[in-house]
Amino acid sequence: MCFVYSRPVCSFESTAGVADSLFKRREMLGAASVQVAFNLGNAIGAYVGGLPLQAGMSYSYPALVGAPFAFVGCLLLVTFFRKYERRTI
Repeated sequence: MCFVYSRPVCSFESTAGVADSLFKRREMLGAASVQVAFNLGNAIGAYVGGLPLQAGMSYSYPALVGAPFAFVGCLLLVTFFRKYERRTI
């Protein structure tokens, strides 16, 4: 009888520990995602920047290929700033 009644209490108490563990993992997942995004951007930039060089163009063309990426990055910055930044006076 004691085993039957103590089971829900034990599972409820362990839920708080699991929730705390998941919160810490969520923070680590966010940090890992930032690192993945940085590495992916670096790899894509190197690949796309190398395409004009592989085609036999001069060394000024990788910058022209990178300009649209910088423009899209600025647009995303402005978009997310307007959407998520809270103004406090």
